[in-house]
Amino acid sequence: MDRHFISTRLIAYQLAAFGILLLLILADEIWEFPHILFTPTRSHINWDEVVVETLYILLLAAGTAYATWRLISRIKHLEGFLSICSHCKKIRVGDAWKPVEEVISSRSEAKFTHGLCPECMKQHYGEYADAPK
Repeated sequence: MDRHFISTRLIAYQLAAFGILLLLILADEIWEFPHILFTPTRSHINWDEVVVETLYILLLAAGTAYATWRLISRIKHLEGFLSICSHCKKIRVGDAWKPVEEVISSRSEAKFTHGLCPECMKQHYGEYADAPK
């Protein structure tokens, strides 16, 4: 599953939970759950309290979503470090060592083709590199 999709869903779930919390606060103020459970007298709806609690919950939701986004970004950054063999250039994935092309292709939509850079051409095929064209 795509990591961006997972992080988006995580933040969406958090915001949905804060939305449910806001609905519970509003429902509590309208139907007075403590009144139903404990006392026979009802009080009037305190809209000032509802507004303050709503603003408080919205600030918490924004802060939590931002902190989650930052942590996910940091995890993506840390996952970006690859352990690569300095000799054969294979990359460690868990306990296995896989070719660079295989690892990058599995994590992105990149396609590979091979060629030779000028330094490798000269080092490995020097007699052909220096030949007139």
